[in-house]
Amino acid sequence: MAAYDANLNWLSEIRRVAGLPPQPESDRIWAERIDAGTADMDEAERRIEAKARDQGVLGRTSPNYPTIGAGYPDPAADPEAAPVEEVTTLNYRELAGNMFPWLTSGLLSQFADKWAETGNPQFALDATRQSAEYGRVFPSIRRDDGSLRMNENEYFSQQAGFREALAEFGHNPADFEDRFTDLFEGEVGAQELAQAASQAQQRFTEPGQGRTGLADDFLGAFFATGSQQVALEQVRDSDAYRQVFAGNRRDDGTVRMDEPEYFAYKRGWQRSLAGFGLNPEEFASRGLFVGSVEGEQSIQELQQRLQTAQDGILDKVDEVRAFYAEGYGIDATPEAILGAFIDPSVQRDLLERRITASQIGGEASAQGFMRGVERAERLARAGLTQQDARNLYSSAAETLSGLSAATRRANIGRVTLGNFEDATALSDAEQRLRINRGLRSDASRLSDRSTVRRDQEGSLIGLRQQ
Repeated sequence: MAAYDANLNWLSEIRRVAGLPPQPESDRIWAERIDAGTADMDEAERRIEAKARDQGVLGRTSPNYPTIGAGYPDPAADPEAAPVEEVTTLNYRELAGNMFPWLTSGLLSQFADKWAETGNPQFALDATRQSAEYGRVFPSIRRDDGSLRMNENEYFSQQAGFREALAEFGHNPADFEDRFTDLFEGEVGAQELAQAASQAQQRFTEPGQGRTGLADDFLGAFFATGSQQVALEQVRDSDAYRQVFAGNRRDDGTVRMDEPEYFAYKRGWQRSLAGFGLNPEEFASRGLFVGSVEGEQSIQELQQRLQTAQDGILDKVDEVRAFYAEGYGIDATPEAILGAFIDPSVQRDLLERRITASQIGGEASAQGFMRGVERAERLARAGLTQQDARNLYSSAAETLSGLSAATRRANIGRVTLGNFEDATALSDAEQRLRINRGLRSDASRLSDRSTVRRDQEGSLIGLRQQ
């Protein structure tokens, strides 16, 4: 209390020397702030001197406010002669803004009005904190029991920390702004959010492929629960996780490897197959990668298996190739033979594709066309069946000459059987447009000589026999 009284006296003396009138209410507020440690005497002195400069009285005795003992009436001796204290015209907004910098414009007006009404800044602060505007500016700052989770300056600081943490790890803070209240209610700090965002990036960003959607799912779960472990468990139990990390989750809910390990295993698996001339995507589509994960086969074991298979094939590669050539008419490469050894379905597809290619060639021949093995196999790989081939070459036999004539008249060259196959069986957009141009320039002639139908704009609808 002695320090408080000493501060009051010193503040009064500063005003007297500066040539300002007494301001007991302002001095009391400054003394309370200094006593509470939220301000110091130097700051108070600077503010008072600045005000004196603004009023043009600093450095001299104001004629309007002479000091006591120099002609200024003593208020105790003559109350009527006492100067009007400035507190009657106190700028409450300015003082409130200085005391509580966190007050927004709306809150500042409420606080200043309540302070002017009651003359008690603490009462004004309590009333402001109960207002709807305060709840809008500081959602979730108050606990159910009415206590504050943090002061207002800390609240704004945490908000800034949340945004910084999200941006640092490549997330748009605006996408999560409405979820900050979850963090405040869970009393989760910016540092904890930064750790969660780091986990999301490390676990769910595939090198060379970018961040998966699971990173956002993880953060969303973290916002809701405030726990990285619970968020991870929720993400691992999702369908999206099973798709990205196929085969990694066991039936009992445990995982065979951490997510970064999974991505590393995937890269090692792909490189191992590519190193033996095999297409990793082809074998992954056949389920071999998932099988390797579920079988918990190490990369070293996979490489040993591939090496053993290759060594065995290379020893007999001529004999095996002769077997395919003599038995099925297939000129199989060593890589195709290795693939068939690793996955029997490769051999089945190899044989079935060869059979389909032969059927395609037969249907072409039946209509007077000759197709080579390579072309027939390409059509087979595109999914053309024997029935499709029959319709294709039957339509070509009836319409190809007319189409070719139409495109020649349009000065865009003739239509070959290969062009016809590309446009119909292989969905080649360029060839379709080329044929359509010929049809549009020769529509009336072609309508009498072909089975080609056109839509309202003259576009090609189909080239097959209807």
